[in-house]
Amino acid sequence: MNSFDDFLDQKNPIGKYHRVLMFLLCLLTLSFGSTLVFGPFILRIIQNEYLLTFNQMTLVGPFTMIGSLTGNIVMGFVVSKIGSKNLILVSLFIGSMYGVGFYYMNNIYLFLLFEFLIGFSLAQCVYSIMMFVVESFTKKYRGRALVLVYSFMTAGKILGSLLMLEVLSPYKFEIWKILYLSTSAAIAIVFVLFVLFAKSSHKFKIHIGKFREAYEDFRAIQKFNHTEEYLIRNNMVVTYQEFKETCQLFLDEERRRSSLLHVNKSLEYIKKIFFLWVIGVCFYYSMSGQTIGIPYVLGFDEKSLFKNLIIIMAELLASLVTFFTIDHPKIGRRRLILFSCIFSAINYSLIFISNDYSLFLLFFF
Repeated sequence: MNSFDDFLDQKNPIGKYHRVLMFLLCLLTLSFGSTLVFGPFILRIIQNEYLLTFNQMTLVGPFTMIGSLTGNIVMGFVVSKIGSKNLILVSLFIGSMYGVGFYYMNNIYLFLLFEFLIGFSLAQCVYSIMMFVVESFTKKYRGRALVLVYSFMTAGKILGSLLMLEVLSPYKFEIWKILYLSTSAAIAIVFVLFVLFAKSSHKFKIHIGKFREAYEDFRAIQKFNHTEEYLIRNNMVVTYQEFKETCQLFLDEERRRSSLLHVNKSLEYIKKIFFLWVIGVCFYYSMSGQTIGIPYVLGFDEKSLFKNLIIIMAELLASLVTFFTIDHPKIGRRRLILFSCIFSAINYSLIFISNDYSLFLLFFF
């Protein structure tokens, strides 16, 4: 076996545990995706409800983004200490609470607090899920697993847009509180299921030296996926000593690679990290602009919401293409990122110079 992923593919391959885990993660991203769409429309309702001026709205609007920034900073400091699973649980716990807060709030300051908490939990959730999938699935499956999980965030945005029609159509503005409450209820259910079912990744526990706990989780997942007779018949039973030796080899190989990288390629490594950081910032800026800014361009009525819905549906098409090409030997992740960056840059340039409204919608699609 050449790597720890090879060891897992042979001794503990993808099974029922991973499928149930994917279901929970997809349900989670579906719920948070719905919440993303609510924001701009709810802000407009809040503006009318509390008679806020334009200047006051410019102060209210960024609170979700401030919460996201804070969540990312906190995550960077604690993720290596508590693990991605526990960060997801923190996000789920906060997400299950803010719906109740919105439902009973009676002033603008509480609204600002809950908007901050939405941003805080969303930021932690988005990136901790990414880490959790990378750690929980082997290289053979993790690319498509990531695409599938985040495609449900797009599905959540579509669901959120459809639900917003119920708020905008009859002008039953109080329904928006019920929307947040129902979303929080779904997140609370995922929280309970995640606590009861999900295991921290083997790699995280190995890195913090908890070999025995990692082995117990490994065996629990094996038994969930297959009967003991099946494991014995296919030579998949692993003793604790064999597991620990494999983990030690995995850690030694990671230390060796880190040492070589530090000695020989530190400058190249820094360049890669820098460019990935730039791409990440641009992507996050673009995604936030599309989710938050487009309603202000298209409008807040039903007709505009349908246009926004069509634009969001393009993300599902992109997810479908990515799902089938991300592990293709002639395409892969790097070429997909390059194509996405170039294609996005061209489209945003055309949006900037376009005077035709139909072309504007086409380029955003």
